[in-house]
Amino acid sequence: MRPLTTFIFRVTSTCDKGCVLCCNNFEEIKRFQNVPFNAFLSKIVSIKTYVKDQLELGAGSKAFPYIILTGGEALLYRSRKASARVTLFELIDAIVTVLPNAAVVVKTGGFEEGHKFQLTLFERISNAFSHPRLEWRFGWNLYQGEERALERFVLTAGRIMSHQNTVFIDTIYDATNLRDTFTVMEKALMELGVSGLGDDLVRFVLQNPERHRRIRFLVHEHAIIVDVGPSYPPNEASSRHEYYSESPSECVSIMHGTDYLYYDVDLRLVHCNDSYVDARIPAAERFGCSIGEDHDFLNARFQQLADHLVNTEPVFRSRQERCFFCTKFIMAGVGDAGARSRFKAEPSDFRRDRGRLPSTCVSTVELE
Repeated sequence: MRPLTTFIFRVTSTCDKGCVLCCNNFEEIKRFQNVPFNAFLSKIVSIKTYVKDQLELGAGSKAFPYIILTGGEALLYRSRKASARVTLFELIDAIVTVLPNAAVVVKTGGFEEGHKFQLTLFERISNAFSHPRLEWRFGWNLYQGEERALERFVLTAGRIMSHQNTVFIDTIYDATNLRDTFTVMEKALMELGVSGLGDDLVRFVLQNPERHRRIRFLVHEHAIIVDVGPSYPPNEASSRHEYYSESPSECVSIMHGTDYLYYDVDLRLVHCNDSYVDARIPAAERFGCSIGEDHDFLNARFQQLADHLVNTEPVFRSRQERCFFCTKFIMAGVGDAGARSRFKAEPSDFRRDRGRLPSTCVSTVELE
C-alpha cells in the first residue's frame, strides 16, 4: 500500500468561468457552495496527526505533505470564522500554521484585468507565501470564454511566472475547437516570450489528438509546461460537440492503491482526481473518519475492483468508459455483488449542521 503524500480539497464549487465542458457537471447536479472553514481546519488537524503517526512508525516517505486547493475557482472561496470573513488567504495561512512543513498548491482557472478581487487576492497570497511553500497552477481552455482567452492566458501565466520559475497549465479540447485552442495558445506563448512556434503546436497535437501530452516551453529562466488532452461530454449541454476517444490505460490506483485523498466541498470523500471521473456519482459520506481510515477504505475498494477486473476481464473501449465504470464500482458498488452487504446507506447530519462532524466514522454509499 502506497503511503499518503497528497491531500486535495475542492474548497468551493463557485466559479466564474462558465465552461460548457465542466467535469464537475455544475449545471446539472452541483450547487454553489464553500467548505466551512472550521470543518476544513478539522481535516488539516487530522492530517497533522496522520503525518506525525506515520513518521513515528517510520512509514512516512515524506515529511512534507502536499495540500492541493481547487474548485470551482479557488480564488472565489469565501467562508466565515466567528464574525470574520474567511478567504483563500486564511485557508492557506491556517494550513501553514498547522502544518509548517506542508507545500500548498492552488489551482486557478485564471483571471483578467477586470477581475480586481481575484487579482488583489492573488497578489496578497503570492507576497505572503513564497515558492516552493506555495505553488500556483493554471487551468485554461476555450470553454472559459473564447473572446477573452488570450488575455486570460497571458495575464495569469505572466503573474504566476513572477512568483515561481515553472508554470503548469492544464488544457482540454474537443474535435470542434482543437485548432482554435492551440492557435490561441500559440499566440499567448509568443506574447510571453516563446519564439519560433508558428503553427507547430497545432500540427503536433493533431498527429495524435486522442492522447494526453505534456509539452515544455522555455522562456529565459522560466519553464511553461502545458498538459493537454481531449475532453468528453460530461453533461447534456456539451453533447453537441465532437470528441476524440482516448484509449484506456493502466491505472496506478487500481493496481497499487492510492497515495492521495480528495475531499469535495461538503467533505465527502471522492475516490479519484482523474478528469474522467463520473461526477454524477455521489462521493462517500464518511464524516468523522480519520485520514488513515479513509485511506484504508479506498484501498480496500480498489483491491476489490482489481480482483473484479481479473475475474471478469471486461473490455473498455475508452478511458472514459473505464473511469466511469471505476467510479460506479468504488463509489456506488455498481458491478460489485457484495457492495450492498458491506455498506449501509445512512443519513448524514452534516447538511443539517455543517459545523459539527459526527463522532463516529459513518460510511454512506448511495446505490442505484
